[in-house]
Amino acid sequence: MMPLIRAEQAVLGAVLLEPRQLESLDGWLRPTHFLHHDHATLYQVLLDARAQQRPGALTAPGEPVPLEWVTDAVTRARRTAPGVTTARVFGFVSSCPHPRHAPLYGRMVLEGAIHRKVTEHATRLHRAALSDTANADHRDTGHHLGVLTGALKDLAKVWGTDPRPTPPPAELTARPATPPPTGPEQLADEEWLLACLTADPTGLDGIENWLAPEDFVEVDHQRIYRCLTALHHRGEPIDQLTVLWEAQRRGYLSEDAGPGLTGDRVLRVCAVGGVATSAAYHGRQQVRTAFVRNAGRAAGWIRHLATEHTLPPGQLIGYSLHTLLPVEDTFRRWRTAGGEPPDRSPTPSRVDPGAPGLPGSDLTAAARARSPHPRPATAGSSPE
Repeated sequence: MMPLIRAEQAVLGAVLLEPRQLESLDGWLRPTHFLHHDHATLYQVLLDARAQQRPGALTAPGEPVPLEWVTDAVTRARRTAPGVTTARVFGFVSSCPHPRHAPLYGRMVLEGAIHRKVTEHATRLHRAALSDTANADHRDTGHHLGVLTGALKDLAKVWGTDPRPTPPPAELTARPATPPPTGPEQLADEEWLLACLTADPTGLDGIENWLAPEDFVEVDHQRIYRCLTALHHRGEPIDQLTVLWEAQRRGYLSEDAGPGLTGDRVLRVCAVGGVATSAAYHGRQQVRTAFVRNAGRAAGWIRHLATEHTLPPGQLIGYSLHTLLPVEDTFRRWRTAGGEPPDRSPTPSRVDPGAPGLPGSDLTAAARARSPHPRPATAGSSPE
């Protein structure tokens, strides 16, 4: 049996043994945090019983709990969860190591819920990016990016930590990222944009403020664009030969016929003879494509992080927010390219990982309850 299921059963067993333990759980541990439907249903029934002050709900510590507290909960839970039986519930009671450890068991349940919630929203963002890539769109990606960002910030509040982007350690970032699929049309569009900028370098006056080299999929195209912006920044003439010379000065040219940027490739790309007036249009399309591509890549990486159950929620949230920083930067540049204010990220859509209507300060205070006597955090310790 997986540890998370044992933790859910331990929480229920603790509440059945000592109903007063609900005082330390109600307000931050919600039925939606349980993985198993039967467990969630029984927990909701117990919360309702406490709110309605049913027999046994207010039993003081050390006093015997009336059997009706258990049997009534089973009867009510079976209305929507037939799998909840008396024998099974008494099994929860007997398997609970210590009822007074209920807050910590609840934190285990909440930790599992946070990992699942991050996985869920990252998967939706990844699917939206794939769909937008196929449809040459960006709207669904922008929406689900806002949803994921909002979810991470809400989950940080529920867990009781600051939603602060944190760079992941080297052992996590060393995992090679799977490159997104690139079609020949996308590469052709990139070459056409570079040709347009070579034909009329004045197009770089506005484009270089929001089009970054990393927006190009092809590494060779990134290098040619860097050459173009460098020449333009220095105020030097731009044509096929000057771009070729700049590529050589920067060490971009391959010395043999193997993979890499060759002189012939630079001359071919820059000598196509692009239409100067279409540079801005193709540049905006390039940033849009880069935004969707970066969002899909980040979503896949966050989904991988969420499967790492060795990561405490605070670290998972911090690493995920850090992963989204380049995506949000691309989104702001996309807005700038379209003439919109740049200082705006995708609007976070509110999600409800905790109790509806519970003030944030109460959520944070309740979620920090690790045990009846928590140890004070040491200065400089990482969020967990």
